Amino acid sequence: MVDPILYPRLIQHSLTEALNDTPVVLICGPRQVGTTTLVKQFAQQGMRYLSLDDELTLTSARTDPVGLIRSLDRAVIDEVQRAPDLLLAIKKSVDDHRSPGRFLLTSSANLMFLPKVADSLAGRMQTLSLHPLSQSELHGQVSNWIDQAFLGQLPQPQTPCVGRDLIDVVIRGGFPESIMRTDHKRRRVWLQQYIASILQRDVREVADIGKSSLLPRFLTALSHGASQQCNYTKLGGQLGLGGKTAAKYIAVFETLFWLQRVDSWSNNGSKGW
Repeated sequence: MVDPILYPRLIQHSLTEALNDTPVVLICGPRQVGTTTLVKQFAQQGMRYLSLDDELTLTSARTDPVGLIRSLDRAVIDEVQRAPDLLLAIKKSVDDHRSPGRFLLTSSANLMFLPKVADSLAGRMQTLSLHPLSQSELHGQVSNWIDQAFLGQLPQPQTPCVGRDLIDVVIRGGFPESIMRTDHKRRRVWLQQYIASILQRDVREVADIGKSSLLPRFLTALSHGASQQCNYTKLGGQLGLGGKTAAKYIAVFETLFWLQRVDSWSNNGSKGW
């Protein structure tokens, strides 16, 4: 069985640096990318570990967020988006006792997109993103080819991946649980269950969605247009949805880190990139 803790995560250096000078550090990214495995390493270094996927802990966090945070000095709080009021309690605690590395938070939903987040931890928190395993991480390499490219040092692949091998790498992806399944059919079953689980639970926590039964089909239609210009009206029309509804669905998937919108390129700085 593949254990994601065996892979070097390129984020670890930045995470350690952030905890050394910032009171609150947030790691955000989709579920099942190895976030819990990563933060539990820091829990072993004297930080209490709490998971809001545990119903008793979640109930305590929602009913008495101030009391829960008051009982903590240094802590890891997993899936903090499930109890947004904790952020206000954390802000007060940090303002009363400001020292680095007090709280390490994780979220599988973009907190900035959630309407229940009444205040921010601006100036008190650093946010880091964790993605599925990269090819460098899978092969035990720590080089960042983008940084090297800007330094004029283009890295050379040790084992070029082309043809059918490249297709297999793309299909396999970088989710640890998916990678451990060498059989294509078993990997497909896991991915289908993964999508169904999030659509049934996590979507309800981040948005009030009508016609939620159409979400799986909408996600399929959206995947067919990857890396293309998105026309909300045309996309929604494939399922009998209006453009505004399609845009709302896309915003939900973006909140859950299932997609990332990229602005069209322009050489005009006022138009962005």
